[in-house]
Amino acid sequence: MFKKNIFFPDRTVHLSAMLLGCGHERVSSLDYRWDGLKRGSKEFCFWQYTLSGRGALRVHDGVYPVLPGEAMLLMVPEDHCYYLPEDSASWEFIYITMYGHEVMRLFHQLRQCTGAIAAFEPDSLPVRKAFSICRKSGKNKIADQYDASALAYDFLMALIAYVGPTGQGRLPEFINRVYEYCLQNIDRPLTVDEMAKCAGYSRYHFTRLFNQYLGSSPHHFMIELRIRMAVRLLQTERLSIKEIAQRCGFDDVSYFCKTFRKFRKVSPNEFRRG
Repeated sequence: MFKKNIFFPDRTVHLSAMLLGCGHERVSSLDYRWDGLKRGSKEFCFWQYTLSGRGALRVHDGVYPVLPGEAMLLMVPEDHCYYLPEDSASWEFIYITMYGHEVMRLFHQLRQCTGAIAAFEPDSLPVRKAFSICRKSGKNKIADQYDASALAYDFLMALIAYVGPTGQGRLPEFINRVYEYCLQNIDRPLTVDEMAKCAGYSRYHFTRLFNQYLGSSPHHFMIELRIRMAVRLLQTERLSIKEIAQRCGFDDVSYFCKTFRKFRKVSPNEFRRG
């Protein structure tokens, strides 16, 4: 069992995404109980995934079991309470906690899709990334707050890619495959034809399915992914705007700045200074 909380409690560097805690635990005491209104006034959110046993969650005047393969997606402060119920011998889970204004904004949107409990396959991208973060933390390989910020943002993007804004639950495997492919090739121009080939569909069929599941075109999704990567680099790397543009697949710096302003309402330099 492993857990680590409060990686960088002083918050001296105000990043919009930050890893607050992570862990792998098994609880068997009926004293295990957390009330979302009694954990202070600092905003944070967390994902807690059941590996074995069973927990319980009270939220919105209802009580629900949290079974293996299911995760709670909760925010603090919030009117909820999760605990080990009397008829459950134990509850084994992994968890990731995060904070930051961008994290809270995106997590709130995600929660509108999923509700407080959502199912995740054991080999899904979010579960694999959560285990990876826990292993990295357990070996003290999270170097600094910038590394923690990058891990938090990467995990949140995995959640969004898996669940999708349409709230339809688990996305088809081809969506996850395309998402991974886009991340691996984000530093070079990618065409919709390449994305369709990765998915195993014709361009027409791929575009139609992509819109159906994610509510946006492949082209718009790829640009948004590049801008999100640019945001992370602006926060965590001392690179020139030209270098960041190139790392995010923009050959033209002027186009990158224009696109960034369209998505973020400020220029890359203004975002960095802010």
